Amino acid sequence: MRRAPRTLAGVTLRSNLPPFYPIPPLYPILDAVILPPGRPGEPDSLDRREVLSQIVGQLFAAGATVLQYRNKQGSDAQVLEDARWIRDAAGPGPILILND
Repeated sequence: MRRAPRTLAGVTLRSNLPPFYPIPPLYPILDAVILPPGRPGEPDSLDRREVLSQIVGQLFAAGATVLQYRNKQGSDAQVLEDARWIRDAAGPGPILILND
């Protein structure tokens, strides 16, 4: 049986999550403003990667199952590179939400 699409204020919502996905008790939002500067592929990006890896590792060790990453000022390339580093640090299980 196919479920009718859900709408909110006239906008159709599309999601692979169950209709009533519970918000986990620990829902961290990581904002890029706390990270050291870095440009994709440049040496100073290594410090950024190390900081991201430490933060993400600690969050998931504390029980987070979802991480929202927010980067309002970075380029598309920076957001993508950060997301790859976050995924590397988190592994395949947790859900990563990107917010630019």
